[in-house]
Amino acid sequence: MASFTVRVNLHNVNEHDSETHELLHREMAELGFIRTIKTRSGEEYQLPPGEFNFVGKKSKKAVLGLAKSAAHESGKEYGILVTQSSNRRSWHGLTQAENSK
Repeated sequence: MASFTVRVNLHNVNEHDSETHELLHREMAELGFIRTIKTRSGEEYQLPPGEFNFVGKKSKKAVLGLAKSAAHESGKEYGILVTQSSNRRSWHGLTQAENSK
């Protein structure tokens, strides 16, 4: 299975507009995107705002299509970046997810 990091930027949306961001998070979750990333040992870390994780048997183009569908539901203009990882991803300084503690 492939791993993808997906960045969704809602244009002209205040970072404190929690209703719009919660809508995006719900729509993304319904399509299989999650807001955490796991270590090999199973610990989970919270991704930065606007970033999502997707793991599955999809192409980059298909993952982009799913993310566009979710972002479209916000009613806002948006930009999306999809990066596929063929190897393990690296990170530093992310907060451990609540359910992983």
